[in-house]
Amino acid sequence: MCYVTSIGAMRRAIARSGLRLNILRICARRACTINDLIHAPDYPGIRTSIFSLQSEINVSIELGECKARALLVRVGRVPDPIVPAGHTELLRTSILAFLLSPELCRAEPAAYEHYLRAWFSYPRVKDTLGADWAYTLSLFMAFPELANRAFYCGAAGGNGEQRRFGRYLFRDIPAAPRPPGLWRLVTALRREPLIVPGPPPARMGNRWFRRGLIRLLLRCRARPKGSGGGDIPIQDLAGPELLEMRLLPLRPW
Repeated sequence: MCYVTSIGAMRRAIARSGLRLNILRICARRACTINDLIHAPDYPGIRTSIFSLQSEINVSIELGECKARALLVRVGRVPDPIVPAGHTELLRTSILAFLLSPELCRAEPAAYEHYLRAWFSYPRVKDTLGADWAYTLSLFMAFPELANRAFYCGAAGGNGEQRRFGRYLFRDIPAAPRPPGLWRLVTALRREPLIVPGPPPARMGNRWFRRGLIRLLLRCRARPKGSGGGDIPIQDLAGPELLEMRLLPLRPW
């Protein structure tokens, strides 16, 4: 069975559920099993533990829902600590979760930066963006609300099936490069910048819009970089978290 959804609807579904958001935050830091999520009592920066927030059954249900939405992906298997000779999944938050939820990005800035750098390091992304790849990376780091509307599905497929993730078909993820529009850019840039990794690259071109954004980013360098775990170590990505490069960043202008 396939369900039709949208970027906004999935963003609201993540933001409304404290359990879902906390699971995605924890699994963005490292790969976890269900036993890790239920029985570990404390997570830095997260006030309410998973176990005290919901029952073990609800945690299991929520993990299944996140997997059905491709917000969590399997990155390995390990021996089950409870079932003799059994195995259990290692789950990790996907890049899709960060692109859908700026709230997740702002809650876990260190993980967000880690995912973005891994995503932008792929040759396909560099080839797609050309000389603008480092500039676009800087914008995505600073403004996750911009990244929320500046990506598309680059996988081949007919009848819109390339926009299907798990059991959900996104009706508004572009299937080809399509800038998000000036109004969305202005709306995204109104938020406090999250991560501004030094001066923007020198090769920016001479277009007026690019020059304006460069000045904006430089002014933002003195502002706070956000909060929520910037000093928490982040485990390296195994690969499946990037969803086989089905998603590609857009030039946002």
